[in-house]
Amino acid sequence: MKKLFLLLLVNFSLLSGFAQKTNDREVSETVSISSEMDILPVFTSPVNNFIDKSIDGEIYNNGIVAGGSGIGGFVTDPGAGPGGSDYSTLFTTLGLNTFGAGFQITSTYSVADDFTVPANTIWTIDSIIVFGYQTGSTTIPTIDDLRLQIWSGGAPNAGGTVSYGDLVTNVLDEAYWTGVYRVSETTADENRPIMGLRVEMGTPLELPAGNYWVEYSAGGTLASGPWANPIAIVGVTTTGNALQNSSGVWNDFTDSGTGTPQGFPFIIYGHSTSYFSVSFNVEGANGSLSAKVDGIDITSGDVVEEAKNIEFTAHPVIGFKVKEWIVNAAVVTDHTELTYTLENLTEAVTVTVEFERDSDTELFNNGIEAGGSGIGGFVTNPVSGFNGYGVSALANTSLSMGTIGFSFYIPDYTIADEFTIPANSYWTIESLVFYGYQAGSTESSTINDLRMQIWDAAPNDGGTVIYGDLSTNILTNTSWTGVYRALETDLLNSDRPIMMIHALLGTPLVLEEGTYWIEVITTGSLAFGPYAPPITIFGETTTGNALQYNVGSTTWIDMNDSGTGTPQGLPFVIYGNATGLFTVDFNVVGGNGSLAALVDGIGITSGDIVEEGKNIAFIASPNTGYSVKEWRVDGVVVSGNTEELYTLENLSGDASVSVEFEEYITSVDHLTGALNIYPNPFNNAVIIDNAASLNRIVFTNIIGQTMLIAEIKSQNQQIINTNMLQEGAYMVTFYMETGEEYVKLMVKE
Repeated sequence: MKKLFLLLLVNFSLLSGFAQKTNDREVSETVSISSEMDILPVFTSPVNNFIDKSIDGEIYNNGIVAGGSGIGGFVTDPGAGPGGSDYSTLFTTLGLNTFGAGFQITSTYSVADDFTVPANTIWTIDSIIVFGYQTGSTTIPTIDDLRLQIWSGGAPNAGGTVSYGDLVTNVLDEAYWTGVYRVSETTADENRPIMGLRVEMGTPLELPAGNYWVEYSAGGTLASGPWANPIAIVGVTTTGNALQNSSGVWNDFTDSGTGTPQGFPFIIYGHSTSYFSVSFNVEGANGSLSAKVDGIDITSGDVVEEAKNIEFTAHPVIGFKVKEWIVNAAVVTDHTELTYTLENLTEAVTVTVEFERDSDTELFNNGIEAGGSGIGGFVTNPVSGFNGYGVSALANTSLSMGTIGFSFYIPDYTIADEFTIPANSYWTIESLVFYGYQAGSTESSTINDLRMQIWDAAPNDGGTVIYGDLSTNILTNTSWTGVYRALETDLLNSDRPIMMIHALLGTPLVLEEGTYWIEVITTGSLAFGPYAPPITIFGETTTGNALQYNVGSTTWIDMNDSGTGTPQGLPFVIYGNATGLFTVDFNVVGGNGSLAALVDGIGITSGDIVEEGKNIAFIASPNTGYSVKEWRVDGVVVSGNTEELYTLENLSGDASVSVEFEEYITSVDHLTGALNIYPNPFNNAVIIDNAASLNRIVFTNIIGQTMLIAEIKSQNQQIINTNMLQEGAYMVTFYMETGEEYVKLMVKE
């Protein structure tokens, strides 16, 4: 008993030192002393599946990443231990000599190893598990203290800083036996049951992409250790790049036998979320583009969580529409809607929308009519301006022009320019856009008032105001055009962002053909302006014939450039609908009948003007003994139609319609030789003479509805009351006693 007591005393004195060697400052537990151990642990059944109490799943396992296997990546001999437990073997035949690294709190030792959160990813960590053992323990954990901190921005010995935790606070949540023993090839004892040490973050820790180091130190109730077992891989001597700290001094953790660097097993639990950059822009201006994720606005360049749907909304300026959507340089086919949804985000993405003019709504663009280009006809350099935006450049050097913009601010100055509605048409004007800027403004508009009136001729040449006034603010909204006004010698100047100034008319204005003048005046919140940029055409000095009115002197003057003295035009756009008006002529060739025409059920006269798109019903009334031979439209025979009704559909130009009759071949007027039906057109009655061969007649309107059935009760003259019939054309069917049916077109006036 004394000998045994002495042996135990010697062994405990060895275990009380950090290295378990005669030199108590060693930083690792090595093979040389394990052979001296003859303390037998109390054995309990292994827990081969370590209990994970994390909220989410495993997102990183350092040992598995290094190439190891089993829990933590340090199992070399699964099922080789007692009761089916696993071994983590120290391969002495490879020259390896270190069972574990000291990370004792009491000796101010700690260990650290790194992990990397991938690019475009955020890890939400709810727990971390590290591993260690105390030599001589049972499978019941004796480690009861764990301190942990995370470094970012570099390794602890290479400029890193602590971003989470500390080495003061015990954060051990639970310790469990992993079902694994640390052994050597030569001594497969069970003195070193490896424990999992779990730290649960009270508040989940979010880490963006980058490299991090986890440092930890532990304490226990036994004299030996705690020791941090390294990653163990069959046939491999180098397993990582871990560090060990001894009283503030960091060193690479290497095996004492081979000198090769080792890694430490640890597992991170939580969930990984990938994030991707989402960029979006407008190609060529003429509108803006916004985006939302889960109903919340995002900015171009923001990162968005993977699998999210992103809803993009295009905002074209008045008179423009979506031309196409482009995603990562590929056109989205058959999609020109104002919205586009990118579903299930899986990569970084760039979404672009391009606008084009909406020819269905833009009636007139003064700048484009004058030969200008871009929005409003005043863009000279589409992408040469500040931040790649457009420029309306004053040719101050090349053409010696001098006026950047013309004053049109309340109460001192107004400006006016003309437009012409073509002959045989009228315009229904719904909105108008003008352009202006205030010197020194940002891209957020400072213009807050717009007044407008329309003249039936030039204001300085007998014109009269026919619409609007200069006292009512009709401004609907303003927005930046994506264009700056600048000198050609200073294209990157951004002091004069040109604004679109939009007026939506409450009631659409209808104007017939003719020349009109629009006069406008504005105001804004800054001291300078507003000013109207003139129509600007590359290489041209004359761009229109606008006028400027000086309220103080009550005089109209030509809006001329101060440098060249040449007249300038005012950019503006009119939106609405243009309707053509066309002349409709019709006649009978050679007599023998008459021809009438109806538009929307109302009779018209040859030579009348009819609105484009209308349908015109022509009704031929041949004399007794004649029928329709042919119809002609603009001199071309209408093939296959010898009926008494012809409809010209969707009028798109001046039209001339004629009908020609020929002697009767099979007409209702010759059924009995003496049958006579009149008048045609009729009013409140139709008269039938010699009706002996008739059974009844039926009046049907032009859409097929039966409107009147008249039974024949007299063999002589019968008068049929048609007072209940509305004006218009009717197909009248004559049902004969013989069973035959005949149809005649008749018109009630």
